[in-house]
Formats: sequence, C-alpha cells, structure tokens
Amino acid sequence: DFLRSRQIFVMKIVILFVLSSCLVNISAWGIPTVATHALQQSHAQRMGHTNSGHISASPSISMACNGGKGGRGGMGPKQDKERRGKLKALIQVADSAETVQTVLLSSHTEKLVMKMNWRLRRSAKHHITKRAAQFDVELPENFAGFNSAKLSTKQVDLIPSITERSPSVPAAAAALQKIKRGHS
Repeated sequence: DFLRSRQIFVMKIVILFVLSSCLVNISAWGIPTVATHALQQSHAQRMGHTNSGHISASPSISMACNGGKGGRGGMGPKQDKERRGKLKALIQVADSAETVQTVLLSSHTEKLVMKMNWRLRRSAKHHITKRAAQFDVELPENFAGFNSAKLSTKQVDLIPSITERSPSVPAAAAALQKIKRGHS
C-alpha cells in the first residue's frame, strides 16, 4: 500500500514537471497566456488607453538598422553612402545656372552617378533634373545613362555622354573635401 501511494506521488510530480516545462516553453515562444493578456489589459486601462482590443505581446523598441549606435545609417554599402553624400554636396554647390552647368553637368558628376547602383542612379536623376529645372538649365537626355531603356541597366553597359574631361571647379572640390569618408 505504501509502495503504491509512493508511485502515485512520483507520477503526480512527473506530470506537474512536464506541465510546468510546457508552460515555460510556451512563454519562451512569445505566445501570450491568459495571465499576461490580463496584465496587459489592466496596464492599458491604468495608462488611459480606451481601445485596448489589440495589445502587442512584444515590447516595441525602435532601433536603427545598425543596432542603435548612431552614425550614418544601416547596412548599405559604404561606397554608395559616400557617393550619395557627394552628390548632395555637389547639388548644394550648384546654386546658379552657371554652376549647375559647370558642376552638375560635368564629366566628374556623370562619372560619379554612373558608378552608383541603379536605385541610387534613379534617385540622382530626380535630384539633378530638379536642380537643373530650378535654374532653367537643359539636361542632356543621355546624361549618365538616364535615357536607358531598362532602369536596372548594369554600370558597365552605361555610356557616358560627356567624353572630354571637364575642368575642376574649386567650390565643388572644397565641398567634396568636407564629406566624411566611408572607410572610417
């Protein structure tokens, strides 16, 4: 009789252990239990949220793509980030019709845009055409491969429209010197 009651007691402990380990696994998966949902409901009511029909089970922490360390963005290629910064600096330098012609529509800028990947190249097209339109400057149709039939044309397949080397502009060179380099 003692042995039989001992076996029942051991079986109850085993069942209790299995159930508790299942509950631990469920909470580790992030599946909200009845208790956590009730706690969230009461917290929402205390905080004054009237519509507490849907409450997220996970905390909402907003972080940058680079782990919240600050800096110059997420995990994009460093050279693309550097080229994007260079183009923005050149656009800021081009503050008249003459500088748009000498800085933005130069062989240096065309070469810079042609080295970009196709998404950045498309964005650069919008920025350059917008800046040229501000000063009524005509943008060549085939500048930096902007007229290519396929948006995602490979860089090696693009043909430059400006074949001779443009003279250097001191204001553009000074603006490019201020740009933070991508290989820090």
